[in-house]
Amino acid sequence: MEVILLKFTNYWLPAVIAGVAALLLGGIVLLRSDTLHHRVFPVQASQTGTTLRTTAAAPTLQEENRLIFVQSADPDEQALIQSTSQALRYAKVPYATIDPDRLASVTAGERTVLLVAATDLTPLAGSLQTYIAQGGRVVFLQRTAERPAFLNRILGVKASGPDRRATGLVFNQTLFPGYPDIAQDDSDAFTHESAGLQLTRGTKVLLSSQEKVPLLIEAANGRVQYWNTHFLHDKLARGLFLHSVGRLLPQFVTAQAGVQVMHIDDFPAPVPHQTTTVADASGTPMSIRTFYEEHWWPDMVRIARKYNLKYTGALIGTYTNDTAGRTIDLYQTMRKTGQKFTRAMHHLGGELSLHGYNHQPLLLASDPADVTLKYRPWPSAAAMQPGLAAVGRLAKTLAPNDTLTTYVPPSNLLSSTGVTAVRTAFPRLDTIAALYYGDTTDSRYVTEYGPNATAPNLLNFPRSASGYLLAPMTQYHIAEVASTLGVVSHFIHPDDVFDEARNSGQNWADLARGYEKMAAHIARTYPQITPLTQHSASAALRQYLQGRLDVRYGRNRIQLLSRDLPHLSSAVVRLTPGQTLRRSPAAHITRLAAGLYSVQPRQANVTLTIERGVSQ
Repeated sequence: MEVILLKFTNYWLPAVIAGVAALLLGGIVLLRSDTLHHRVFPVQASQTGTTLRTTAAAPTLQEENRLIFVQSADPDEQALIQSTSQALRYAKVPYATIDPDRLASVTAGERTVLLVAATDLTPLAGSLQTYIAQGGRVVFLQRTAERPAFLNRILGVKASGPDRRATGLVFNQTLFPGYPDIAQDDSDAFTHESAGLQLTRGTKVLLSSQEKVPLLIEAANGRVQYWNTHFLHDKLARGLFLHSVGRLLPQFVTAQAGVQVMHIDDFPAPVPHQTTTVADASGTPMSIRTFYEEHWWPDMVRIARKYNLKYTGALIGTYTNDTAGRTIDLYQTMRKTGQKFTRAMHHLGGELSLHGYNHQPLLLASDPADVTLKYRPWPSAAAMQPGLAAVGRLAKTLAPNDTLTTYVPPSNLLSSTGVTAVRTAFPRLDTIAALYYGDTTDSRYVTEYGPNATAPNLLNFPRSASGYLLAPMTQYHIAEVASTLGVVSHFIHPDDVFDEARNSGQNWADLARGYEKMAAHIARTYPQITPLTQHSASAALRQYLQGRLDVRYGRNRIQLLSRDLPHLSSAVVRLTPGQTLRRSPAAHITRLAAGLYSVQPRQANVTLTIERGVSQ
């Protein structure tokens, strides 16, 4: 028996030891590999479902506001009507148009406003004079070539000098929260050709230039407004138009989608093997990876948790410039940082979006492009596919349970060929997040919010602001889209701090303080807007754009009827000075400014009660 046992031990013991060693070694390899993290303990992006608020009930109140554009055959005036009417469409405010020769058929009333885009008022002067004399309300949407005598009297013009150049923007009245005064140094977009007007004491100037030139005049006891500028042609003025028009009406309701998205472009991405000294004022040298892991990302996490931000990180695979269709192993170039940051972003409720295989825009040689940017065009649409497939595999490795649904064009350059290529590679893509402001020359991809022109089943959800600092123009860009659509869509880069054009001469500690200040400003100023990932925000906005808000007015009452609107959407209610909204169990009511309230309905059919008292 002892001999048998000895033989067994001599034969099997080395095999057992070898097996145990193999298991231990395999466990160590597994623990050090990404398989355990991604396949055994995957983290999935947080998604917020879109619950609808809807009713088929007929309104019980009968009065409606009527905004009526006076039609024009002039292309410049048509463009003005198109831009200002877009603000009304975003805010779900109904409007109509009327031919100039039918002006006499419009009955003056406290809930009817004529919107006049004409620069030559001579053909309209008689009808407009009669309409205003009968108590009618009118907005003159741009500076006119000449002002008829009756209009000068109404506006309280004492004297009129030659046209002059005016700069900047100064708010003498709050139209909507968050708009800052703008100096000429902030942006040359705020340059106006305005008439040099001297006004009587009883005329209100709602907006003026830095030089105190009146830009938006309100007269006739709040029944007539005159824009002494051509500024309303610009997207930058849509919110100003929308919320100034509301002052002419007894009450005015606009809708809000109520969503916020914070993008981090080029994140995750390969991290350069270089040294930096930008962490703080001490100038301590460290690797860029150390800076990201020990300074930048901890601050981003802290601020996200404090203000409930959900990051959408735009993944990029490599910074090589190859556009020939050759690909490299993307995962090995960003194995550690990509894995770490993707999981950390997911733990905050964030998600991945697509920025590209590399940072070369999806343009062909035949597409117009700014040659100073030195990008390489792709030889064909087919050559785009291998790189897109490679970055798709990288995304699936980093986040196996995620699906890429958003594309962020590198440098905001994109062609229709590129749109088709991305959609081919990622069939479940549903959003293109480009830019809202800017021009469309040289393939710059500037869009409205809504269906994509190349692929209408894609949603354009452009970003309206960028950077870590709440500079005046950044604050203005945020306010403009928040006021018209109820959307905040912002983007930053991890490497902004290394770029002199983007860091404003500040180190990361300064930028982090600025970023936190901006997050606090948005949360405080726009409590009706909820932070989401891009995928969730797109679902909510798509439904918002398809839905409808029916508004009816009565004596001391306002009825809101939601027709297939997402539950995060809300309404902004403007009241006449001296009026307040009574609290209601059917809605969450928040004061935004004097006489201005955010109303978040708790049900689809809500009737609000207006009370007399000091405006709050």
